[in-house]
Amino acid sequence: MLKLVRLEFLLSRRVLLTTFILFSAVFVYLACWSDSPNQFIGFVSLVTGLAIPVTFEGREDRFRTSVLLCSLPARRSDIVRAKYTMTWAVMAGALVYALLIAALPFSKIPLAQVINPKGLLLLVFFLSFFFAFQLPLTTRFGFKGIMIGLVGLQVLGVLGFVFVDLFGGKRNPLRVVFLAVEKFFRTIVRLEPTAGNLLLLGAAIVALNAGSFLVARALYARRDL
Repeated sequence: MLKLVRLEFLLSRRVLLTTFILFSAVFVYLACWSDSPNQFIGFVSLVTGLAIPVTFEGREDRFRTSVLLCSLPARRSDIVRAKYTMTWAVMAGALVYALLIAALPFSKIPLAQVINPKGLLLLVFFLSFFFAFQLPLTTRFGFKGIMIGLVGLQVLGVLGFVFVDLFGGKRNPLRVVFLAVEKFFRTIVRLEPTAGNLLLLGAAIVALNAGSFLVARALYARRDL
């Protein structure tokens, strides 16, 4: 698998350089603009968890590197594992890079509220959440998977407007769902940093990544190249 990870890295060198330049601008702007540790955690997780998988899939669709990888004497499950490992390695590097920028003198981010067990676990949890949403779609459908996800979100928004018109604001079933999701995330962010809560957060991170990987592996076996 290490050879596959190395090959993934070699195929992605130019993409990684472009991503590094773009992320530099985004992270510097965030460090100068925001003084909220929660905004920093949420924004860095969102950008990193969505942009890096999208970037890799854009490279695969443009250069048809999936065909090359699947022509090698390796199982598709090993290819997915290599993609997963490579993507997580790059995302971890992006997180470290964001923290280094946040430590620079011009930064307004209170770094002590981020670099602690709870802050780091929150970073990894939200990063895992966004990444877990993208990985199965992009693994199965390539760059089209991103469009499928965006269309799905748009359909959900349209349904929200329809339900508001039919049921009104208070009885809207989608509103109940959205409020439940918002309450869940607020609860996660406001967790007391006790050992039990940190262990639960760590277990949630493992569950998100394991579930996403298993679904992606099953879908990639059915992908037509």
